[in-house]
Amino acid sequence: MSGIHSALVRMEATNLNKEFLWSLFECLQEGVFAIGDDRFILANPALCELLGYSREELVGKRFLEVIAERHRDMVTQRAKARINGENPPNHYEIALIRSDAAELLVHIKVSTFMLADGSIVNVGSTRDISAERRALKQLQYSEQEFRRIVENLPDIFYRTDAKGSIVMASPYAAKVMGYELEELIGQPLADFYARPEEREAALSKILQGKGTMVPVESCLRHRDGSIVWVSTHAYARYDEDGQLIGVEGVARNITERKSLEERLRHMAIRDPLTQVYNRFGFEEKLDDAINRARRNRSSIALLFFDLDKFKTINDNYGHDVGDRYLAAFAKRMEIGFRDTDTIARLGGDEFVALLENLEHDEMVYNLLERCVTALSDPFVSEDCSLPFNYSYGIAQYPKHGKDAETLLKWADQAMYLDKNSH
Repeated sequence: MSGIHSALVRMEATNLNKEFLWSLFECLQEGVFAIGDDRFILANPALCELLGYSREELVGKRFLEVIAERHRDMVTQRAKARINGENPPNHYEIALIRSDAAELLVHIKVSTFMLADGSIVNVGSTRDISAERRALKQLQYSEQEFRRIVENLPDIFYRTDAKGSIVMASPYAAKVMGYELEELIGQPLADFYARPEEREAALSKILQGKGTMVPVESCLRHRDGSIVWVSTHAYARYDEDGQLIGVEGVARNITERKSLEERLRHMAIRDPLTQVYNRFGFEEKLDDAINRARRNRSSIALLFFDLDKFKTINDNYGHDVGDRYLAAFAKRMEIGFRDTDTIARLGGDEFVALLENLEHDEMVYNLLERCVTALSDPFVSEDCSLPFNYSYGIAQYPKHGKDAETLLKWADQAMYLDKNSH
């Protein structure tokens, strides 16, 4: 009894395995087939749908009929090689011909088996890769188009990796910076900043955009050392997991605009005759100096100068000489004081010097003495030699005032006291 029971169990298991394998064969999404005597002997629904045949139409059909003519020799030779015990590639791509004559690109995997009766069977699976190839071709085309656009872009384009190294740039970017394109690739973008520390501030602003375009102005350094200003619209790039993979941006060379702005700014804050600061520029400087002194609890000094009897020079020698006299007076003041001091012409024959970083009150008078020495030699013109006659007054922060208006008024009053004492 036990032997009969075991045989029955094996039979049930065999039937169960057959049913299971057949169900699996039928449910597979890849096309699966078996070929014997050069004809299809098995084909699952996925293969039938792929080729556009019913199972009845496909089974018994010569397999070469569904293979594109250009691939038939390769398929035949590899099948013979497998039968002869060789190991040709069993993974490859071929084109199949559907029932409607349309061509279909598939990836195929084939194995060859010899059955107990000595017959040869080729078993394989296919996967439609037409959509993948179209997508890849479109991607390659898009990439080529993108590169063509970048190569002909009349603006700067750049792309960095997560570490800030340049991985792609437009030829115009290299031209603007004075390099060959190959010299830019792989270099840290921060190395091209005139002030590398500003790269961190720019990057921080871009990252705050969280993938949206952010406007940034940057000061870069040309290969020859000159300054290149660019206006950039950049965004941070992230992968599917939200990890930063780099930054991409398009920038425009605005060096000429910046140069014009600087010239206009210079014109707005500088006296055109003497090239020292005018009243507007000086008031900005004075406000900034007072704020610094307030924060640092330090002192500053104003020295107010007024030329004595300047009208007589204009009347006796003409305005041309008078203008040159004023310009020479301003130049002597710049020579007498330090490079860090601010010299300004407030208007007419009134000048002022702003002194910062004063360690003690005596420094004010030491610097004044230097200026007096610089002004001690006369102004020499073509037909005259004129001494610099002037009166001056001193005001100090915070001793004489804590705002610009009060300090200027104090220094002006001190100057008139000096003028009236002559």
